[in-house]
Amino acid sequence: MVFEGIARDNSMGKQVAELSFSAYEPMAISQLEAIRVEAIEKFSLDVCFIHHRIGVVAPGEAAVVIVCASKHRAESLGATAWLLDELKERVPIWKQEIYASAPPAWVEGKFCVGR
Repeated sequence: MVFEGIARDNSMGKQVAELSFSAYEPMAISQLEAIRVEAIEKFSLDVCFIHHRIGVVAPGEAAVVIVCASKHRAESLGATAWLLDELKERVPIWKQEIYASAPPAWVEGKFCVGR
C-alpha cells in the first residue's frame, strides 16, 4: 500500500498558493520512528516507511508518503490510516497555508489559526 498525501490547491474556500511545513526535526524523526515501529507490531507489517516533507510544498505535490506491506491488504490499509492519524497527532510538524489572496494561516490538526 502506497499513500501520497497531495497538497490541495484550496482550503476553506480560499485558493492555496503553497504550503510551508516546519518541524522540530530531532523530535519529529524520533516520533516518526516510534509510530513506524508501533505500526509494524500492531498490524504485522513486513515493511513500513514514512516520509514527511519540510519546507515549501506546491499544490499537486506530495507532502507525506506512507508505504506499508503485509501479507494481507487489510493490515496495510489499516496501518496506513492509523499512521496518518498518529502522525498528525504526535509528530511536531506544523503547516502554514499560504493563500493567493488572503493572509497566511497556521493549521493545527483539524483547526486553523488566523483564517
